Amino acid sequence: MAGMKPLMLFCVAVPLLVSGCMSMRATTDLKPEANAELKSPAGRFYVAGLKYKYADANPQIQIDQKTIDDAERRLLTLVNKECASRYPALFVDEASSGSIPLGVEVNCTTTQHPGKSMAWILCTVDICGLILPAPGQVDEAFEVKTGVANGRGGMSGSPLQKSFRREDHFWVSVMTPSALIHMPGESDFPKMSGTLFSIQAQMDSSYQQTAQQVATALAQLVATQEPGFWVVPVGSESVPTTLPTAAPF
Repeated sequence: MAGMKPLMLFCVAVPLLVSGCMSMRATTDLKPEANAELKSPAGRFYVAGLKYKYADANPQIQIDQKTIDDAERRLLTLVNKECASRYPALFVDEASSGSIPLGVEVNCTTTQHPGKSMAWILCTVDICGLILPAPGQVDEAFEVKTGVANGRGGMSGSPLQKSFRREDHFWVSVMTPSALIHMPGESDFPKMSGTLFSIQAQMDSSYQQTAQQVATALAQLVATQEPGFWVVPVGSESVPTTLPTAAPF
């Protein structure tokens, strides 16, 4: 899950990692983009609300609602900032005259591969994992949905959708700092290294990665739609009922 991924990796990979180190790299099929010239004939947009849903392929791994609520609050702020900074002609970072409010839903499904780490640990008689780094992997499948915000935390009409994946590769060590060496291999984001004491920075970086990708997905979804798509029929239960007057670019 975005923001909790480093903590989950610590728990899954090596139970004794309270004294350990780790390094991570990530690859994805949706690299964050930026386009200051990208526009929509409908005007500018902002993210009025964001819902985050998380599931793990292992049903035994459950995340409490407080953590989900915290993820939603943080991602809402980060996504608005990323949208406005990467696509300033398409997004504003808060409600303004003429901007179109978007409802956004981000669904994340995580598949962890603890067997990969355990195989290295067992086959090397604990040398990898304790002294040398032991590798592991977590896969994340994201689905982003968006539409005109209905004023009650949801969207009106049929939402636009886009999916992307991210593979998080890591290695860990407990008794030595060997895993602080950057993990070799391709990475679509800056590689991270740290210890338990830097877990907050790693969590912040994970939130930032997700926000960058969600911003790119939203830009690709909304920029191609005609103005009429964003008009909610009069008499429907959703708001707004008319397309706002577009703000000047």
